[in-house]
Amino acid sequence: MKKIALAAALLGSAVSAPAAAQTYSLVNDFGNAVFQYGTVNTATNVFTPFAQSNCNDIGVSGLCYRGSDTYQVEFQRDAGNLLIHPGPNDGQNTFLMFVAPHAGNYTFNTTFNRGDSGDGVGIFTYNNQQGGLNAVGTLDAANPTFSYNGTQFLNAGQIVGLGVDRGGTNNTYFNDSTFLSGSIAGVPEPATWALMILGFGATGAAMRRRSAVRTSIRYA
Repeated sequence: MKKIALAAALLGSAVSAPAAAQTYSLVNDFGNAVFQYGTVNTATNVFTPFAQSNCNDIGVSGLCYRGSDTYQVEFQRDAGNLLIHPGPNDGQNTFLMFVAPHAGNYTFNTTFNRGDSGDGVGIFTYNNQQGGLNAVGTLDAANPTFSYNGTQFLNAGQIVGLGVDRGGTNNTYFNDSTFLSGSIAGVPEPATWALMILGFGATGAAMRRRSAVRTSIRYA
């Protein structure tokens, strides 16, 4: 009984202890399942990810360039940044989305930088479970940098993201390149860690039972 009580106490302390955060780099981890890239329809707030088949190969896994006479989107690494580019028409916003791998708190530490001469480029956040698009800032000559930081709780599979538009009807989309960098750090909720710890405990118990059986056979 004492051993059971001690194990329960250790489990309780482990569950209540802070869990280590998993950090996802917007640049280095792009191409993994936690990130998606595509457009959000401003009328319906529906996110449409780009498939690899939609993109011309630029030699980097997960990154693409899509172009035609009427639509163009770039996404490439540049000196530790991602370069995101909207389409030529209003409503063709481009977004980098984060898909929460588990329930928990996620901390966003991200920075937008004005990449060229485009002015009035709008910065937006997106949340598929909380009403879609939300304007949070603008990039122009007077405000060439914008930081988006904060912590929010996400459910497993919830999609949130950051994106830009082309700066309004008087701007030209080829002058609206925007650099995005930073990271997202997530801490699983306590229940997730409790299940993991119980799993480790069950594995250890099974190994001890297996060892005990081998010992009894050896000395029988």
